Amino acid sequence: MFKISELCKKYNLSRSTLLYYDSIGLLKCRIRSDADYRLYTDEDSSRLERICNFRRAGISLEEIKQLLDFEESSYNTILSQRFNQINQEIQDLRNQQSCIASMLKNNELLRTSELISKGTWNNLMHSSGFDDKSSRKWHVQFEQISPSEHSIFLETLGLSKKEIAEIKQWSKMG
Repeated sequence: MFKISELCKKYNLSRSTLLYYDSIGLLKCRIRSDADYRLYTDEDSSRLERICNFRRAGISLEEIKQLLDFEESSYNTILSQRFNQINQEIQDLRNQQSCIASMLKNNELLRTSELISKGTWNNLMHSSGFDDKSSRKWHVQFEQISPSEHSIFLETLGLSKKEIAEIKQWSKMG
């Protein structure tokens, strides 16, 4: 059994956080000591660990409650939605970087922020024996197998939304 202060220390949370989790039904204290202190079981501690992991992933408390209380299908749906939301946030941040670089009139800043640039990727493809026709075929295959991952890949190259839309359009047509 854990006292509230022990759980707070173990997970680096405040007492008020645990009390709030109790008030919204996220982590209910079911056991009280003779002196009316809250006591938590190993199962409660495990649940709190999962809550903390979900919070670190940016999952809302409402969604965490769904994840903990419902079937696995909502688990996959909510985590996939959060993953996609993070991708959009990354793209939004990249757009902000582009805006700042443009205002500073220093596009060299962008080159250092990309995982791999479009130019580097194209050079790598061509030096590996891919001509334009092979590259197109590669994109077509990627789009057919996994359209969302294809989009993510194109975003990591720092392509504009317009460029991505164009590539995806001709990739879908084959």
